[in-house]
Amino acid sequence: MVYLGLALIAATTLHVASAATPPTVTIQNGTVIGSAAYGIENFKGIPYAKPPTGDLRLRPAQSLDSSYGTITVTATPTACPQLISKLDMSLLPAELVKTLAGAISEPPTIVGEDCLTLNVQRPSGTNETSKLPVLLWI
Repeated sequence: MVYLGLALIAATTLHVASAATPPTVTIQNGTVIGSAAYGIENFKGIPYAKPPTGDLRLRPAQSLDSSYGTITVTATPTACPQLISKLDMSLLPAELVKTLAGAISEPPTIVGEDCLTLNVQRPSGTNETSKLPVLLWI
């Protein structure tokens, strides 16, 4: 999947979107405003559940039951607290080891409990009828 992403970027006309027209999408709980650069639209930190803080701490995720209106989702979102452990990567293919090395060995820089969000990246010009592959990273 990494090579597919690189090919997509290489095949896309490189441009920086105008600050006056950021990508905007309306979803079930509100409208999200992202950013665009180099032919890719980014929406970082879209909430998908209530923050697991206070009474919701250490409980199953709770669905959002109200609109959050319009939010700008362009900053690096908060990562959930996690334990970074040593992983035996000797059984994995070399290409996968290279791809995962930084992601597994380096802890996230912004960590906190209000972390039930997702990032979406897509090619610029995507619309609701575009048929795109989906990659899920947990």
